Amino acid sequence: MNEENKNVICPLPWHHIAIRPNGRVYPCCYFRHVDTPAEFNLSQYNVFNHPFLISIRGQMKKGVEVKGCKQCYHNEKFSGKSMRLDMLRAIEDKNGKPFEIPSTPDLKYLDLALSNVCNNRCRMCGPDLSTNWYADAKALGIPIKKGVIENEDPLRNIDVSNLTYLKLIGGEPMLEQDKFVKVLEKCNLPQLNVFIATNVTTRPNSKLMELLEKCNHVKVACSIDAYGKLNNFLRKGSEWEEVDKNLNWYSQNFKTVIVHSVISIYNINKISELNDYIENTYPNIKVEFVMIDGSDWMQPFNLPVDVKDKIMKQLNVIENENIVNFRSIIYDSISKTGNFNKFVEIDSKLNNLRNEHWKDANPELYEMLKEYYE
Repeated sequence: MNEENKNVICPLPWHHIAIRPNGRVYPCCYFRHVDTPAEFNLSQYNVFNHPFLISIRGQMKKGVEVKGCKQCYHNEKFSGKSMRLDMLRAIEDKNGKPFEIPSTPDLKYLDLALSNVCNNRCRMCGPDLSTNWYADAKALGIPIKKGVIENEDPLRNIDVSNLTYLKLIGGEPMLEQDKFVKVLEKCNLPQLNVFIATNVTTRPNSKLMELLEKCNHVKVACSIDAYGKLNNFLRKGSEWEEVDKNLNWYSQNFKTVIVHSVISIYNINKISELNDYIENTYPNIKVEFVMIDGSDWMQPFNLPVDVKDKIMKQLNVIENENIVNFRSIIYDSISKTGNFNKFVEIDSKLNNLRNEHWKDANPELYEMLKEYYE
């Protein structure tokens, strides 16, 4: 890394790939899907040295911004934080010196979705990442891609012997524990750090726990977007009481547990409520908030201007450090111009299809918005 490329360089293209349920491959989970060619997929024998990935490495060496990396550049501009900077800091902390471009790329980090099998129908999701979404997708005319769960062994052409970091997502990885076990059995567990993203409805079986206990470190990210009834609405298929019990179990059985919370129109006025509950009930668990990516109709910038003003005033008086640190990203999202009619259109379709409405789960927000519905 030098002065010419320090603002764009990222370690991930030299050490990492992300594999999704349909066999598509991405440089990382933040990399924009629309900027990734379809031929970058598991059908390639040596996907880690695919021409697309080689071209990204070349751009970064020259200090040229990579189009698909714009989410990190954007986050750095408004908050001074990003996955790119986190990776650079992590490598520097581990090695005692800044990241240096290796002479030969080496796959050390893997972001893996074993399948799209899931027992939830989250509002922000779709059939690509949840089998439980299929019926709704058919009713709404959303195409369901074929072959999404056909990759029984996604690592058959990939050498994972040097992996030091494995991220497991879904679908719901706890519903694919046999596949998870097979992946771990290919790795050098004493050097492996594992990150598991779960919807907190299922716990690991004894075989999986046995392997996880042999790993260097395990971090569990529990996907929870709201407290109580609003959780049940946003992550349909889960029940708050069950989620809370399982969260307690995970907190007692793993050293590092966090709550990963996605912010959308539905819960933007409730983030403090969730944060306070977790802080008071589970002092060792931190909440990490992120703005929803994709599903543009759910983006907070679609809210009417007067409702945005009310929410911003609410946020301004919150002194909790975790909320304060995330506030600038919320402000940036809300400041954009959107289309609330689009939200109402899709929200109403899903409400009618599922015979439900969110107004009982978030009456405070509905009170602000009911005139726009009625």
